[in-house]
Amino acid sequence: MGTRPSDNNLTSVTIPDSVTSIGSSAFQDNNLTSVTTPDSVTSIGAGAFQNNNLTSVTIGANVNITNDSAIGTNGASFLAFYNGNGRLAGTYVFDGSAWSMV
Repeated sequence: MGTRPSDNNLTSVTIPDSVTSIGSSAFQDNNLTSVTTPDSVTSIGAGAFQNNNLTSVTIGANVNITNDSAIGTNGASFLAFYNGNGRLAGTYVFDGSAWSMV
């Protein structure tokens, strides 16, 4: 296992309540399919989950997501859906073609 959470074989991650920001490239190049962030997270940096195939994202309201690469392979469509639907807190799932809120 590497010295940081990027470039490993993580398949899911739950961010602790004490975290307020997820930095750029923090979890890039893993095998993540799901991530859960607490309400304390207010920003997610560029490439934070890049090169992951996230299909489930639990996120708080009004999180500043830097760019498409922040949420991984399906990031562009996630960002459009999250921003377009009022940046609501909840669990979002990707069915292979589109995101929806559970």
